[in-house]
Amino acid sequence: MYPVKNVYDKVGQGKQEFVYFYPAYVNRNGCYNGDGISDVPKAVLEILINRYNVKYNTTDSNLITRTIAEHPIVP
Repeated sequence: MYPVKNVYDKVGQGKQEFVYFYPAYVNRNGCYNGDGISDVPKAVLEILINRYNVKYNTTDSNLITRTIAEHPIVP
C-alpha cells in the first residue's frame, strides 16, 4: 500500500496522507447480485471457506499466511 496525499480533510485536522484499501470481497468474481453490486456475504464466505481448506489440507505452514495476504478482508 502506498500513501496518497489527503485532500479530503481540512488542513491540520487529519493526517496528511492515507491509503485506499479494497478488500478481497469487493468485486470478487462470481459474487454479484442481479444489478452487478458485490454480494459481500457470499464473497466473505467463499474467502473463509478457502482459508479453512488451505489451513486443514496442507502441510506448508506458510501457505495459510500467503493466502490471507493475497486475499485480505481487513488491512
